[in-house]
Amino acid sequence: MALSHDDLLAGAFIADDLGAIDDIERHPAFVERAGRWRRFFAECTQCSCCPGWRVCQGMFVHTVERAPGCSAFFTELMDVVEQHNAKRRQTRQPNRWRP
Repeated sequence: MALSHDDLLAGAFIADDLGAIDDIERHPAFVERAGRWRRFFAECTQCSCCPGWRVCQGMFVHTVERAPGCSAFFTELMDVVEQHNAKRRQTRQPNRWRP
């Protein structure tokens, strides 16, 4: 049993069979992986104050040092989505008579 697709491809298994799935929540590797996101807010990192966190949730933290453009990309992506949604809301509203 692997905790992620990447772990599966790397052959990093935490159990040999699915019989261990009932105890997965107590496995140290699972507990560490499940709480990993918290470190972004316990430590002062670029991800801690990034507005793009809502989208990537730290997925690209390993690239921040050499290519810090992920914040700008995800911030712009969210702006475009918000603009698109606003435009959709305008077209969904029935035309109202205006004097």
